[in-house]
Amino acid sequence: MKIVCCTCYSVAESFLWQGLWPPTPVEPTSAFTTALMEFAIALMMECQVSIFDLVKGLNFSANPLIKVSSSF
Repeated sequence: MKIVCCTCYSVAESFLWQGLWPPTPVEPTSAFTTALMEFAIALMMECQVSIFDLVKGLNFSANPLIKVSSSF
């Protein structure tokens, strides 16, 4: 996805105006939605879920198929 940034703001500020959270303040090349960041904060504060476990859960939802080897 290409993000259009105004030259009167930094790239990070332009991301924030568009509802995206940059992982770095200087020349970010990726971004997270602010909704995802709010969800992560809620999980950390209310459920005490670590970022590592959150990422594992996101990976599972992106690829929910589980490879199971069975031997009968």
